[in-house]
Amino acid sequence: MDVLVDKINSIGMKFNLVPIGEFEMGDVYYNPIHTVCISKPFYLGIYTVTQKDWEAVMGKWEHRPTQSSGMLKCRNIGNKNLPICCVSWDDCQIFIALLNKIEGGINYRLPTEAEWEYACRAGSSTNFCFGDNGELLERYAWFGPKYGFKKNHIVGQKKPNAWGFYEMHGKIWEWCEDWYEKYYYRNSPKDNPKGPETGSERVIRGGIWYMSAATCCTSATRNSIVSDQRDSNIGFRLARSI
Repeated sequence: MDVLVDKINSIGMKFNLVPIGEFEMGDVYYNPIHTVCISKPFYLGIYTVTQKDWEAVMGKWEHRPTQSSGMLKCRNIGNKNLPICCVSWDDCQIFIALLNKIEGGINYRLPTEAEWEYACRAGSSTNFCFGDNGELLERYAWFGPKYGFKKNHIVGQKKPNAWGFYEMHGKIWEWCEDWYEKYYYRNSPKDNPKGPETGSERVIRGGIWYMSAATCCTSATRNSIVSDQRDSNIGFRLARSI
């Protein structure tokens, strides 16, 4: 598949530009729906970080994902084009610091929750980046018993959204920079919200490959977990500031 890419870094990671703009964040389940302005453009990885990317920065990782007994396990085997999993939010910060050093001070980071949803929506205001018809989700996402159950998948096999980002619905949860607060949307600022100042858990976004209901992998789907937790169902996607 030919992929349109705005930036490729020194280890081959691919990024597309996310333009400035406004969008309606949230939905009827994750509410209230509220207007958010992203006033600074940034780059975002078109794929989640892969095992290959991780090893280029961190070396061998003893917690790669694979299949075992019908469930995803953290083991040191697997296709290097699979997403890196079993990495905590804290592990991601180490990866980012080393990558920034390799890249000569370029500011890589995790996306904020608002940036993540904005990029996932890619100009849409519907449940999914392509509309509201959950029957079409199989074209864009790995999810549920029929299309993704019991297996992780190599990046880039589904259709990208309108801005060129792959598999932001389903597949694996993705770490965001923000602390999590269930009712943050009630009083979050309009411009470039960054989450609450403190918390006990970090935001994860996107849903996951074993969710059986399409409604659990929407653009607004959110969840949380403690920052030092490693889980075979969580990876990450990098942002790059301009």
